Amino acid sequence: GADSRWTRPEHMHLPLMILGHQEPDEYPEITRILSQVTQNLPPFYLTVAGIGAYPSPECPRFIMVGIDDKEGRVQALRNTLVSAFDKASFPYDARPFHPGILLGRTVTNAGRVDLTDAMKAICDLNFGQSEIFEVAVFGTALLDTKPDYQVLARCPLGRCP
Repeated sequence: GADSRWTRPEHMHLPLMILGHQEPDEYPEITRILSQVTQNLPPFYLTVAGIGAYPSPECPRFIMVGIDDKEGRVQALRNTLVSAFDKASFPYDARPFHPGILLGRTVTNAGRVDLTDAMKAICDLNFGQSEIFEVAVFGTALLDTKPDYQVLARCPLGRCP
């Protein structure tokens, strides 16, 4: 009964940083920085497991699946990106990083339900491993209050584009 929107499969991604609004003439510099970071990092696997809600399962605004990153590779990649973008003086959202893949969001408060019990029942779900072989830069525009994601650049791990 909640006013919810589910993420289309082609838009599912693991956000590492949010740079905020950038002008199109800044895209080449963003891509250059990203390429420098990714060219020396090898592809890796991570496990997609668990489910969560933000700000809480009692009143969820976002529903996401978790990332089991025991080796810390995702956090290390994010830390390297933060350092590179800091050095280049690009502003970014500095809130604490919690890796996860967005499944859906509630649009309004109408019909929100407490998902605590439902999430506890499936908290141990393991969705398997995924190979991480590239980092993409997404641009977002709002179309009729829905986010429209576009890939602006792709930088493969372990080699220059």
